[in-house]
Amino acid sequence: MSTPSRFAKVLATGAVLALCVGGLEIATRLVIRKNPTTGLDALSRVTLLPLRPSENAIREAYARTANSTYLVRDQTMGWTIKPNGRAGEYSANAQGIRTDPTRTFAAARPTEGRRILAVGDSFTHGDGVPLDATWEAQLEAMHGDLEVLNLGGPGYGTDQAFLRWRKEGRAFEAHVVVLGIWPENIARNLNILRFLMTPDAGLEMSKPRFILDDGELVLINSPTLDEDGLVRALTLGEPTSLMRHDFWRRESEQTFRPYFHLSFLRVAASVWAAYERKQLRQQLYEGTRPEGNEITVAIARAFAREVRASGASPLVLIMPMRELLALQASPEGLPLVRALKAEAIPVVDLGPSFFDAQRTSSVGDLFQPDGHLTREGNAIVARVIAPHLFGTVSGTAESGTTTESVDKTPSVEASDSRP
Repeated sequence: MSTPSRFAKVLATGAVLALCVGGLEIATRLVIRKNPTTGLDALSRVTLLPLRPSENAIREAYARTANSTYLVRDQTMGWTIKPNGRAGEYSANAQGIRTDPTRTFAAARPTEGRRILAVGDSFTHGDGVPLDATWEAQLEAMHGDLEVLNLGGPGYGTDQAFLRWRKEGRAFEAHVVVLGIWPENIARNLNILRFLMTPDAGLEMSKPRFILDDGELVLINSPTLDEDGLVRALTLGEPTSLMRHDFWRRESEQTFRPYFHLSFLRVAASVWAAYERKQLRQQLYEGTRPEGNEITVAIARAFAREVRASGASPLVLIMPMRELLALQASPEGLPLVRALKAEAIPVVDLGPSFFDAQRTSSVGDLFQPDGHLTREGNAIVARVIAPHLFGTVSGTAESGTTTESVDKTPSVEASDSRP
């Protein structure tokens, strides 16, 4: 082949390649949209790198929550439920408890019957269902001698739930205090700024977290960051000393790369980063990355100790996670549950009951599209937890089981959730 012919072939190949790259670039740019919540480019639910929101976007997100009628900022927990708050089907009484707004609870526990106090995240709060469909309300309807206080907080980590019990729940004498833990909390307990864990939202959300120092819990980001602190934390090129403790802050996701000028390469890098995040979550659930379980167990241990000191019995309730039911129901079970039992912390894992329920009910009957529980799902929670509130479940105790009796407090023991 002559040199001119070879050169012509190279030019033709280059032209075709340029057309392909150009077409791919144009097509990619056409499908990229601006996320109105964060101000960042996104493709579907994947936020494009770098994860560096503007100061204006942060301040606008912060301002949008200032007039919330239900969830309000709180320097101790990050956010909490507004006393007498209301939003759609959610309502709170003057004490900030999700209940009938006209209902109030005395500090002393009732002289007749039993008082249960529940703290946790949205699965405890009852996201997506009306008040009477929450598992707390269904428990009260099933058992007239139970009084159940719902102090769950949407979006909470186990750290925030524990802090809410310390700040607000401890003021109410109870027979049993339930700490609801959804497996996702394992990831949240390592996080300070929600945006860094879920980049499609949460610019305005700053939460406290515990770290371990020689085995002891140390609370950081308390009080939580104010507006200016959020701006500094999310816009500075170098992480502050505080942000070095956010497990989900990844330097590789904060840095602009020259090849990001090509949108399709930027999208590819962003999709890969999202995949790595998903894999990292799975490693936390499965315990191959131990950091999440270690801090969660330490928080649960402190919770159990302080609840016992208050004269009540602690119970950790592991909520079902639709994507993890097979692991929760496996013979080995969730590593978090095994670790809690090893610490003799009373625990009930709801996963096995929901796994079994799928055989007669569809997943849609038990879980809402976003993964929260339906009315029927909450009813299962109420039925499974009830025996643990009224007395020891019959049968052989498992390894790590504890049975407690504190001043006529109903006994509580560790188990899985199969009846």
